[in-house]
Amino acid sequence: MKKEKRDCYRKVKTQIEEEWKETDILRCFGNRQSLKSHQKDRLAQAFEPRLSPEHSQYEKLTLNDDGMIVQSEFVVEGQKQPLTVIRENFLKSHANYMRTVTDEELYMMSKEQVKERLVQVNAVFSDLDDVDALKAKLKDISHTCHLKIYDPALFYTNKEFEMKTKRKVDIQTIVESP
Repeated sequence: MKKEKRDCYRKVKTQIEEEWKETDILRCFGNRQSLKSHQKDRLAQAFEPRLSPEHSQYEKLTLNDDGMIVQSEFVVEGQKQPLTVIRENFLKSHANYMRTVTDEELYMMSKEQVKERLVQVNAVFSDLDDVDALKAKLKDISHTCHLKIYDPALFYTNKEFEMKTKRKVDIQTIVESP
């Protein structure tokens, strides 16, 4: 019984190894490791079809040594990702470090809390402004995100994150990492 199972296993293993040899896919993960979802996504992106040549061929105008304008063509190879995909990936990966204020929480804040929050994010405001104007300003600031730029209005400071999670983390380094 054990010998039959072992032989069956060996046959399947050799079949799989032969299939792997026939494909162009590089094995970048071990046999028994399961892939995490982000690894699967990145692996799938690596093997997506490249752009067709007519879409990646561009023209440029340059000056030659005689001062004449020369038109030349060049090809750009690679994959383009829409900015929305890049933004979604960034927001997912940095969600733990971001301050999230929902509209309901913002609506429930008192004028003093809104002013305190605006001072915390170094926003300019007048004491004569009414509560709705201050809340609109805070909402505008907290909903504007610049990719790869640390902004204390959007992300926790190191001290706040340490108080929240009891871990020392340099959030600015994480956010601005390439």
